[in-house]
Amino acid sequence: LEENMIQTTQNNAIKAYKIVNKLTSQELPLQIAYSLFKLKKALKQHYEFQLDQEKVLLDKLSPEYKDDSFVFKSTEDRNEFVEKMSEVAKMEITVDADVITINTNCSLNLSVEDIETLDGFVAFE
Repeated sequence: LEENMIQTTQNNAIKAYKIVNKLTSQELPLQIAYSLFKLKKALKQHYEFQLDQEKVLLDKLSPEYKDDSFVFKSTEDRNEFVEKMSEVAKMEITVDADVITINTNCSLNLSVEDIETLDGFVAFE
């Protein structure tokens, strides 16, 4: 594996993308902001892939959108959607990015869950 490659699952990449996206709205030291920008850019293609896969399935199954959720025509359709999206989430992928090193003295607002999710993408020192 090349130095600037991170092995993970599609699901972990999506979770990390959402946290990095949130972090990029904070005012940060230039080097950290730039590193997060590069990581966000690398993760975005995986995020978009998942959205595309979801859209293809929703177009195929044509559920009704009601009260902020999808109502499938049958249990089989719902199960197919859940199964296929679960397959996508579990896919082993390679993210073309360097692991970012962030000093724990840096003023970032992160939860314990955020730190756990970023493990493998960010090294906290």
